[in-house]
Amino acid sequence: MSAKKILFIGNSYTFFNNLPDMVRQMAESAGMTLEVSAVTSGGKSLEWHYYNPETVQAVQREQWDYVVMQEFSTRPLDEPDKMYASGEALFNKTTSKKVQAVLYLSWARKFLPETQNSINSAYIELARRINAQIFPAGPAWQSVMAKNPDIELYDPDLSHPSALGSYLTACVFCAAILELNPEILTNKIRLLPGAALVIEPEVAAILQQSASQTTREFKEYLK
Repeated sequence: MSAKKILFIGNSYTFFNNLPDMVRQMAESAGMTLEVSAVTSGGKSLEWHYYNPETVQAVQREQWDYVVMQEFSTRPLDEPDKMYASGEALFNKTTSKKVQAVLYLSWARKFLPETQNSINSAYIELARRINAQIFPAGPAWQSVMAKNPDIELYDPDLSHPSALGSYLTACVFCAAILELNPEILTNKIRLLPGAALVIEPEVAAILQQSASQTTREFKEYLK
């Protein structure tokens, strides 16, 4: 079976802890081969990516199976109409009719948990407009924090993901988009040459189970 080709477009929520390669490694542990690429820049929106030549070239240079788009974290709250317009315009630059749009539904800032529902609604609306799949990272984070507040998903800046936050996000992607059972995924990730993340089995199990449950519930919610 040929490798699935995935392009990630986003900002620091995507490049923190090298999420694209984390997804690749976890899928590999379940027997699936992925080719991943990414165009990311800190603090940037989908509108910025639409005008960025590197992003446009990346979108058009391959016959991608999935193009994953992640909006700037607060734009779904502050400027949802711009999110819809630029997300739709950017995806329309893809050259293959077979490519599947995927939206990376991110989490609320730690000090603004009440905004998660509005973030969810904005991503759901954009998904409707471009017939995209969604992987609900934010709702999975919400579930873990409600049940296991001792598991720290946030970086100390209270916005970006910790390594555990990125691992949970990757689990959700594998469950929602690749249809892999998160509970068979590796808990050992190479972050950098010579550096590895090894998650305690008990913690990994909580994150894996949350990814699986949230994915199922979110699919039911969207019906």
